[in-house]
Amino acid sequence: MTHRVREASPSSRRSSFCLVQRGNANGLHSVTSRGGGDGACERGGMRSRDVKAKVAFVSDNAGTSFSEVNAIVFVVVTFAFVSLTLQHARRGSKRHERMTEVFETITLAAASLASMFAPRLAFTASCVAAGSCALYWMAPKREDQARAAARTFSFEDGVAMYRFTLAMLTVIAILAVDFAPFPRRLGKTETYGVSLMDVGGGSYIFSSAIVSRAARGSARQSLSSNVRKVLPVIVLGIVRLVTTSAVGYHSIESEYGRHWNFFFTLAAVRMFPFVPERALVFGVTITLAYQYILTAYGLSEWVLQAPGERNHSHANWLVRVVSMNREGICSVSGYYAIHLIGVHLGKSMSKPTSSIAPWLRRTAIMVIVFWCVALVLHRGVENISRRAANSSYVFWVVAFNLQVVIAYVAMTHMLARRLPTLIVPRLAFAVSRNQLIVFLAGNILTGIVNLSMDTIGANDAEAWAVMTVYVCTICVVALKTPSGG
Repeated sequence: MTHRVREASPSSRRSSFCLVQRGNANGLHSVTSRGGGDGACERGGMRSRDVKAKVAFVSDNAGTSFSEVNAIVFVVVTFAFVSLTLQHARRGSKRHERMTEVFETITLAAASLASMFAPRLAFTASCVAAGSCALYWMAPKREDQARAAARTFSFEDGVAMYRFTLAMLTVIAILAVDFAPFPRRLGKTETYGVSLMDVGGGSYIFSSAIVSRAARGSARQSLSSNVRKVLPVIVLGIVRLVTTSAVGYHSIESEYGRHWNFFFTLAAVRMFPFVPERALVFGVTITLAYQYILTAYGLSEWVLQAPGERNHSHANWLVRVVSMNREGICSVSGYYAIHLIGVHLGKSMSKPTSSIAPWLRRTAIMVIVFWCVALVLHRGVENISRRAANSSYVFWVVAFNLQVVIAYVAMTHMLARRLPTLIVPRLAFAVSRNQLIVFLAGNILTGIVNLSMDTIGANDAEAWAVMTVYVCTICVVALKTPSGG
């Protein structure tokens, strides 16, 4: 039986926060504009009516279909294939090398943005591009001398392209959602459902896990050593909390909780010092055990309860804090399961190989299994919920990411056999190696844009212009940041 959350009419409450509540037939939504009282909301960066408009604009989303989310990532994967195919067509031409690099950067960035602002047009263009590339590769060609059956293959190029794709889609979406051209169905769902933005957080965790120290087989570290490593991420979370409080920036409480944000989730997942040898088994076990608690003990109803209905205990400050941030704290279990499964995949790609056929077969079977389990859990146990990071969400995120990894690994393997040296676009490697910096830059720029203009009232031309500048800035940040930042 599928669990549903009962949402009643709003109940008023007072706190040291500016709280805006909006009730309608679908339920109640709360947004916290952190400040020193009602006056702070007016004197600060965002006025109360602006906060109401912002939360109304992104609320009540029931999501979209699995196929549409897959279609969006297909657009970026296809144009990545176009960029790499262009290398083969231009091979040996030093004159056009710089022009090709610029074209690759523009193509990848534009495809990422167009997949959201003009999804149907972008999908049509990607189908045409895919067909053109297929015709190019089917045409008779002189075989390259560098092609050799004994040549070893590294997963690095495919992983870099995959991490770039998921990072760019996530970073672009966090600002694009505030503009009218962005389809509402692609934003974060209110309680249950699937969308492009729902898969973003889990994809970031997964893509980080496959290149983590644990995935590379590094020695286990102590808890104190792990804490030191995640301390900068915790600081980023605190800075974000303090900054949004100071400027009265809108924060939707039902996303992660009153004070929690994704930086805290990222820190919590990375803080665990122990990654078991059988990471896949432990990851699946954790998510199924967590789902049992969600379903059997009513934790799901508690986590997904409408913010306006919640009663926070005054008896114990720790219990009160946990209650206020229930989504963020409870969902760590699901995100840690995603991390463990990502570590398992990363281990399988940590060393070069002379044949990737066995790996492709095993991973393809994993994709099918995870998709099947995700659909069974989604329809038979509990619908996918990003807020709770339940088992259906975990299996969906893993299946979604695995299929993108397979696509890029197969693509780069095919091209590596035909090119003396396969050169992954600089932008892809830059974004892949500086994911946290790119994610941080996206958050800062999103805040600046929202505080400096009325994104909801912007017309299509203004939205495209702002987003183009935003994407270009993100690309420059990634390209100028030293590798490993």
